[in-house]
Amino acid sequence: TAQSDDEVQFRVIKTNESEVDSKGRPLKNTNRVRNSKYTKWTFLPKNLMEQFRRPMNQYFLLISCLQLIRAITPVNPLSSWLPLIFIVLISAVKELLDDIKRHKFDNEVNNRVYSVTKNGVTAEVRSKDIGLGDMVYLESEDQCPCDLVLLSSSDPKGCAFVQTSNLDGEIDLKLKRAPKETQALNIAELTGLKV
Repeated sequence: TAQSDDEVQFRVIKTNESEVDSKGRPLKNTNRVRNSKYTKWTFLPKNLMEQFRRPMNQYFLLISCLQLIRAITPVNPLSSWLPLIFIVLISAVKELLDDIKRHKFDNEVNNRVYSVTKNGVTAEVRSKDIGLGDMVYLESEDQCPCDLVLLSSSDPKGCAFVQTSNLDGEIDLKLKRAPKETQALNIAELTGLKV
């Protein structure tokens, strides 16, 4: 359903100020990236659940269980259990190796260092520690560590070109412009700005 103009609500974010809850305590926002599927505690149960969602694995598990009943099968149960265990084990090892790579990449992305002004102090901050309202300084060719609003650019017209191939696959550069109202402002003037 379409909302009327009276019903639209906006979220106001102040630059360079941490968000606080109703009691005035700072909210813990995290910019941590997590693409991995498993932790060391969830790997075994989640992986087994995923593997036995597949109809073929369910079928072979059923056959293997039926072969445990000596009255209905003339063959050794190992003839069906060993191939099933082998397939599940190979799939689990492959999934584990893939997830280890994802953990390494996540760690690399989360620990990239950016120049950030937070609560009026400029410092080198890891990507995972960037919070809502922090001002992030990017150089040419830097990756954006989070969703950003362009406030100012070294270009006199406030232009910046952004490549979004990681998000949408497009390799063309997209033009972004800083608002005229913020382009000429310095850090002190940008502090506390409502966006």
